[in-house]
Formats: sequence, structure tokens, C-alpha cells
Amino acid sequence: LCRARRLRWHERGGESRDERAPGTQDQLEADAPLAALGVELVGGELVEGDFVHVCAGPEASCRLLMHSGVGCRGDPAWAEFNIPHKVDNAHIGEGYHDHPTAVDGFWSWTPCAPGMRRLPSYQATAFTTRIQVSCVVHGGFAFLPHLDAYLPAFWGITSLLLRALCWLVSRVLSSWKLNKEPFVFGSLFVTASSPDHRAKLQLQSDDPERVCRVVGAGPTESELDTLVEGLRMSEELQAGMFQLSQPATRPAQLVHTLLSAAGLRAPRHSNPAELNRRLRGFARNKLATLWHPAGGCCVGSALDSQLRVMGTANVHVCGAAAFPQLPQANPQAQCYAMGMRLGAVLLSG
Repeated sequence: LCRARRLRWHERGGESRDERAPGTQDQLEADAPLAALGVELVGGELVEGDFVHVCAGPEASCRLLMHSGVGCRGDPAWAEFNIPHKVDNAHIGEGYHDHPTAVDGFWSWTPCAPGMRRLPSYQATAFTTRIQVSCVVHGGFAFLPHLDAYLPAFWGITSLLLRALCWLVSRVLSSWKLNKEPFVFGSLFVTASSPDHRAKLQLQSDDPERVCRVVGAGPTESELDTLVEGLRMSEELQAGMFQLSQPATRPAQLVHTLLSAAGLRAPRHSNPAELNRRLRGFARNKLATLWHPAGGCCVGSALDSQLRVMGTANVHVCGAAAFPQLPQANPQAQCYAMGMRLGAVLLSG
């Protein structure tokens, strides 16, 4: 779909739907579902087919459908971007959501758990029915080649140059025998497993390659409560896995202070009420996602039980775009299962 511009529709009675006179709106609504002829590519080439299966992810799938004239009849985007309206489906673009996540960084010179000190990297996940905490740890100076993955301050720097610089620094430190120091560096990704926010995707250009605008994507109060609870869990996990409850050395205390000042580490406070307020602010300000976008063409609203776009005869949407609710973990397996389901539906006629 990276080359797809829009869907091309079959004509009815010698004229296409967008060529009908304005006074024939009742006739339009009485028509059978509209069938797609195929997909028009960016260069103008038409790829025809009996069915069109849109599997481009939530944002790109909705964008292709909306640029093809599928959406709410009253949407001002049709007139603003000169897009002929074809199919009235008011739920295209609705229900967009992701797993909200807050990242807590840590660094410790205290002893690692047995067997972890010599590992260059380590990953683990702990979860409840509402919270998932993913731990990514790098021992000693082995974290340096992965620095850009953990420090948001460096995201604007070209990844290739940063990795080359970190590789060079790690080689120098290794030659000085400093890579055997008993400390660990890593991040804890705290995630609300069952997000309840729902955003809406809207066109913001007549360019089919420009991504949609996301409206209403902020976290809900219940999601913030869940993230705060998860950040408390992350501190307990740090204390358990890395024995951070041991008296910290002075360099470690300094690093913790710098991480907290830079906003890369969740705040700590002895007062429970103040701690809850600070953790809530940290979760809101450092909110990210796990890059598990879903929704936009949800089953039961935009799609029927056969994954067919309502109002069309042969256009289906498959993948996370059809999810009305994300699963509690990575949705990859569910996307595979949905593809098998769509295949079975088509083979059965």
C-alpha cells in the first residue's frame, strides 16, 4: 500500500456515484453496496481485482479509505480536499487507540542478581491483568551501543552517527578494562494493558501520503491511575532484581539525581500523597506508547462480521485496524488469526 493512492469504484448505469445529480441522494441510499474495481497507484496505474483487502495498519488503512471517499457524508474534508464522497460510513477513523506507556530509567552500582553481572543484555516482563512492566537491562558499558533507545534527549540525533560514536567509546572503555564494573543500566516500560481512551483519525491534506491527524489521543484518568500503580511496581522490581534497597554508593546517588532531574527516572518521595502527585505528573509528561496502534475500522461499527467495510461489496480490512479493543499483549498473533479468518470467509463464499 506504500504506492496506493485510492480505491477505484465500479460505475453504475453509465455514471459513477460522484457524477450523479445532487437531487438523487435518495436513489444513492437505495443502491446496493458499492463495489471497488481495484486500487489506483500513485503513478495512475490501476490494479484490478475481485476483492480489495486493506492490511496497512490502522492509520494507513483509514487514510486510504478516506481518500477513496469512504466516511461520514457530513465530513467537511470532502469539500476541503476535493474528494468525491462515495460510501457513507460514519465510523471510519473512530476507535483509534494504543497501549499507553511510561518509561522509568535506572542505573546502579550495587550488585546485580546472580548470573546477571556478566550478561551484555537482559529482558524480562512482569504483568497483571491491567499492568505490564517490561524490563530492558544492559550490564556494564554494554549499554552504550543502545544509548539512543533509552535517552529521549538523543532521539533527534541521527541514529547511525550516535551508534558509531557509542561503539567507539565502548571500544576505548573496554581497552581500559572499565567494562567489568558491577553496575547495570536499563529502562522499565510501564504499560496500561487495557487502554480505554479512543481517538479519531482525520484527513489533514489532499496528499494520500501525508498521515492523518489524531484527535483526542490523551490518556484518561483511569489510565493515569494504572500507570502510577505500575511505576510503583517498577520500583519494587528494581529493588528485587537488582538489590537497589542496599545502600547506594555516592556515584550511583549522583547518577540517580541527574536522571531524575532530566526527567528520565520516575520521582521518589517519602510522602505518599506527594509521591502519587509526582508520579502522575511524570506519567502524563513522559507518556508514550508501545507502538501497538489499533482501531479506526472497528468490527461492529465500520466493519461487519465478515471484515467487510459497511456500504461496500468487496472491500475488507484486516489487521489491528479492525480491533475494537487491543489485547493485553503484542497484537501480532491476533492479526495472524484475523488473516486466517478472512481467508476462510472468502474461501467459503
